[in-house]
Amino acid sequence: MHPDIQLIARLWSLDSEVDQARERAASLKSVVTDLEAHIEELSAQLETTADKVSETESREAAIQVELDKYLMRTKRTAKLLDGHQAVDFVTVEKQLEQCKAHVDRLEGDLLAEMEGREVLQAHTETLESDRAQAREDKESAHTEWVSEGRQIRTQIETLWPTRQAAAAELNRDLEKRYTGFRERKLAPVSELKGKFCRSCHVVVQDQMRLEVSSGRRVHTCRGCSRWLLPEPEQEDTELASDGAGE
Repeated sequence: MHPDIQLIARLWSLDSEVDQARERAASLKSVVTDLEAHIEELSAQLETTADKVSETESREAAIQVELDKYLMRTKRTAKLLDGHQAVDFVTVEKQLEQCKAHVDRLEGDLLAEMEGREVLQAHTETLESDRAQAREDKESAHTEWVSEGRQIRTQIETLWPTRQAAAAELNRDLEKRYTGFRERKLAPVSELKGKFCRSCHVVVQDQMRLEVSSGRRVHTCRGCSRWLLPEPEQEDTELASDGAGE
C-alpha cells in the first residue's frame, strides 16, 4: 500500500474508533433522555386522568342527589295512590310514571358514570405501573451510562493523542481533502472490489487498479472521489507472497 494511503487509512481507522465510541456514549445518554421524557409524559397522563376521575365523581354525586330526590318523590306519590289519598287520581298516577322514568334515567346515568370511573381507575393503575417500570429502566440505563461512559472517556482520551499525531503526518493537501470528507460525514477511503469501487460501484480502470494494488501510486475513485484501497483479499495474498519470498 502506498505510504500516503497508509497514513490516510490509519487516520480513518482511528477516527472511526473515536466516532464509534462517541456514538455509543450518545446512544447511552439518549436512552436515559428518552426514558425521562416518557416518565414526564406518563405523569402528565396521570394528572389528566386524575382530573377526569374527579370530574366523574362530581357528576356521580350530583346525579345521586337528584336520584335520591326523585326516589323520595316516587315513594310519596306511590303512597298517595296506595292510600287512595289523591284528589286527582289520574294526575297523581301520571306524576308517578314521570318520577319512575326520571329514576330509571338517573340510575342509567349513574351506572354509566360509575363504569366510566372504573375504566379511568384501571387506566390509572396501568399508567402508574408503566411509570414505575420506566423509573426502574431509567435507573438501570443511567447506571449503565455512567459506568460505560467512564470507559468510553478513557478510550477516547487514549486514542486522541495517537489520532492527532496521525493527522499531523498528512501533508496540507491530503489533510484538507480528508477534512472535507469528515465535514460531510463520509468515509474518505473505499476498497476495491474486483473491478469496482466498493462504495459507489463505479468501474475502476485496470491500470489504476494495478497501481493501487501494488502501492505504486495514489488514486481516487472517479465516481465518489474517495481514496482507493487495495482489495483486502488481494493485499493479504501479496503479503503472504512477500513473506514466502523472504
